[in-house]
Amino acid sequence: GRVVITSFLGAVVAPSLLSVSGNYTNTNGVFVGGTGTATFNGTSAQIATGTMTGSSAFANLDIKNSSATTTFGASASTTGNFYAVTPNSRIAFKSAATSTFQNLIVAGGSGSEVYLHSATPGTQWRVSVPGVRSVSFANVKDSHACTSAGNISASDSTDGGNNTCWTITAPSGVPTLASEANQTFAVGQSTIAVSPMTITDDATTPSITAA
Repeated sequence: GRVVITSFLGAVVAPSLLSVSGNYTNTNGVFVGGTGTATFNGTSAQIATGTMTGSSAFANLDIKNSSATTTFGASASTTGNFYAVTPNSRIAFKSAATSTFQNLIVAGGSGSEVYLHSATPGTQWRVSVPGVRSVSFANVKDSHACTSAGNISASDSTDGGNNTCWTITAPSGVPTLASEANQTFAVGQSTIAVSPMTITDDATTPSITAA
């Protein structure tokens, strides 16, 4: 269900497995993550707010909600792993805030990527990952990942735009559309998804015609 931590409760020690199916709020309380895992597994939109760093950082955090967006309304940190390995899960991070995950493990699926976006479209969310970075089948947008550890690599993934210090490679077999060259799509060819597709007026007027 819902988790609410306040300063009146003293230090709250997490169990080995904390299941969160509603919202998570820490209002100036102390959450001792220990070695446990907090799992967000709701079936509707979830919001995590309040203090989620420092002495109230999570040990391990696992986002399993694939029905609606899980939104972090403040910086979040883990001393262990941040997992997002449930296909179609969508995670929105607070813009301009830095979330620090010791290890980042993201694995969606072909056609069912894990979305890592900013809660404020167009404004970057910041992430620092000093340890393991294992990211595949993700859709990354509006993210700033510049640290001394170098770029974060995401394989078989989608670059949603406005990303800094990410190295994102598309799934093999998916064509990359050039911005100036003519593009040809044949009847019967393998289905592909292109998002977004923008047609702009440049030197000549672009058009879509049947061959």
